[in-house]
Amino acid sequence: MKPLTLQNLVNFLLEKGWHITDQRGRFISYQPPHSLGLPKAYFLELPKDDFKPGWKRYADGIVEILADIYNESLAHFQLKLKQSGKSV
Repeated sequence: MKPLTLQNLVNFLLEKGWHITDQRGRFISYQPPHSLGLPKAYFLELPKDDFKPGWKRYADGIVEILADIYNESLAHFQLKLKQSGKSV
């Protein structure tokens, strides 16, 4: 199975209606669509590249958060993201 990539996560967020709010520095901030009912100030940050040390651990944390937000089991969510990078 292919490893999880930054592009998998970016594709998922954009397909689900998340939008970019900040691109300064080493991270890009994404704000969720209003339909998720999250606080207005809520955002997730993804690094601009996935080549830095610690990427896998950071990505695992983001995947865990997203699985919780979308009420999916972590294992199921990870599998779908890694297989296609398409919406779960």
